[in-house]
Amino acid sequence: CVYAFSNATVLYVKILGVDTPMMFWFALTFSAYLQFVESFAPRTGLWLGMLIAISVSTKEQIGGSYVLLVAVVLAMYLRRRRDAERHATEPPATRGLWLMIVGVVATYAILSRLVLDPVGWITRMRWWFGEGTDPSMWGGFPNTIAGQLELLAETGARLATSMGIPLLALSAAAACFALARSGGRAWRVALPLISYYVFLIAIIRYTGTRFMLPVIFLLAALTGVAVAHPFFRRRAPAVAALVAVVAVFSWSVHRCVKSNALMAKDPRYRAEAYLAAQLPARVRVEVYDDDHYLPRIEQLGFVRDFERDHMRQDEFLRRRPEAVVLVPGCWWKFTTKQRRFVAWLRTSSGYSECVLDPDPESSFLADDDLRLIQPAIIILRRPG
Repeated sequence: CVYAFSNATVLYVKILGVDTPMMFWFALTFSAYLQFVESFAPRTGLWLGMLIAISVSTKEQIGGSYVLLVAVVLAMYLRRRRDAERHATEPPATRGLWLMIVGVVATYAILSRLVLDPVGWITRMRWWFGEGTDPSMWGGFPNTIAGQLELLAETGARLATSMGIPLLALSAAAACFALARSGGRAWRVALPLISYYVFLIAIIRYTGTRFMLPVIFLLAALTGVAVAHPFFRRRAPAVAALVAVVAVFSWSVHRCVKSNALMAKDPRYRAEAYLAAQLPARVRVEVYDDDHYLPRIEQLGFVRDFERDHMRQDEFLRRRPEAVVLVPGCWWKFTTKQRRFVAWLRTSSGYSECVLDPDPESSFLADDDLRLIQPAIIILRRPG
């Protein structure tokens, strides 16, 4: 429930990004991991290896959580083997570890196209270990102690936005309780969480709402470890915990419904209605932003044009489209020259401007979420 009723989960399930299937496979991987460190059964090891490969092949960012997860598996295996030697009992089967490795290598080689397209795979890996992890590409924080502290603070702020402060406070308190009272069980959950931050977020020095999904999931798992502690089997703690959980989750459900309602009031619907009401069919409408912001222009009967190479004053005055659609949330991708062109469009081209603002109730969303489900939209109309 901690994960399901987080604002970030609702958002990314709705927009159907690759983060949603990544989290599905990560959840199965995490379940197999917890089973494997208890039993070291060969079949479970094979499933664990395959699921690690599937989740990483879905989206590489989740690989950051597996660095310490694999370390925990190896440490638990060595500990169980040492205990078996000390007590003269049967040691855990080595075959489980080998099958895990085989599952990772074989499944990843197929799903990542390492076998089918080795050149493409090498190109992808060069991107990931070069440009893809270059903080300057993402507008990341500086590689200093102050920069890392700012990044940590930003991650906390993203968590608060993604979960809501009451749910985050409840999960953080439960996590602290679990780490203090549940020992190894809690740390087996916490170490993949630490690994995700250290081996992904701290390296690229950038964070966003989509990066919080694994963090929220692992906080939810730590909450589960805390609730399973014998302390909460006593009547008084159990009643107090139940009251707190009901109150926080009621608030979270309300917040999720609010997020869904905001999606239904997306300014893009208003932009489509405005264009359909104000413009005749088959006229030219130029859209200078990402296709997915207004994907149904052609379905409304307009002729769509989108070419950033055409963002020049002389060519624009020669074309003189009936309307221009702008989404400020995309302008961060523009070059300085393109931004000057947009400024000229709005101030000196002679076109009249209509601004469709986000819903005022969307203020609890992070900036990047606002661009996804509540983007401000500007429509410029040709004079006359």
